[in-house]
Amino acid sequence: MDQPTRITLLQRLKESDDTRAWEEFSQLYLGLIYSYAHARGLSDADASDVAADCMRVLWSRMRTFDYDRRKGRFRAWLRRMVNNRVNNMQRRWRLDRQAQADLSQHSSSQLSPDQLWEQKWQTAHMLYCLRQLELQVSAEHFQAFRLYALEQQPVEEVARVCKMTPNQIYVIKSRLSTRLRESLQAMLNDSPADPDELEPAPEE
Repeated sequence: MDQPTRITLLQRLKESDDTRAWEEFSQLYLGLIYSYAHARGLSDADASDVAADCMRVLWSRMRTFDYDRRKGRFRAWLRRMVNNRVNNMQRRWRLDRQAQADLSQHSSSQLSPDQLWEQKWQTAHMLYCLRQLELQVSAEHFQAFRLYALEQQPVEEVARVCKMTPNQIYVIKSRLSTRLRESLQAMLNDSPADPDELEPAPEE
């Protein structure tokens, strides 16, 4: 089996001339961090600042990472770093009780920070895998997959639009669903580097 997509991507970051890898990395994690920080109640500007600060750390450290499953999980390290910066941002506000209530009302979720991070992490990686899948298959096949599997349009309508038979649509959905599931599972199950070697644990 091929190496997990995310591990391959992270290994490519060590090559200084691989601009495509850095673009993919930024597309995946910049949006993830911003979305999470905003869902924690930060304003657009503050969430952007947190995302930019975290990406600066990632850009400076990813060139020297070494993948070792035994050393720790990249997901946990990144979550700790982002949480630390979100918490610091909120502490700087020195909010009173009323401001804290206003912040709670603006939060997009009643989930705990860890649950919210997990939700955003999985969504970001699903979207990344979908983008990669679209690049790997024909436009006709991805259109059929998008209409039937993602948008859940009737198979007869999808067959008409794509000029295929319903059986062809079923086959495409099955094959691409399998590829998407395997790609996502590989990304979610693997992790590089020892978080403590990348950045010290946040101070409480």
